[in-house]
Amino acid sequence: GVTPEVAIQKMKTNLPVRFTNPDGPCTMEGVVIEIDDRTGKTTHIERFRK
Repeated sequence: GVTPEVAIQKMKTNLPVRFTNPDGPCTMEGVVIEIDDRTGKTTHIERFRK
């Protein structure tokens, strides 16, 4: 994660900024997707949060 103020400054000005990490606990979230090679369609989706 990045401190919100710095990310907003980057979006507003489009100038380079040094991202800083906020203090406190961090989390990681995402998904694991299985895809059928033959059809290219998703066969399984699993969410995770650590």
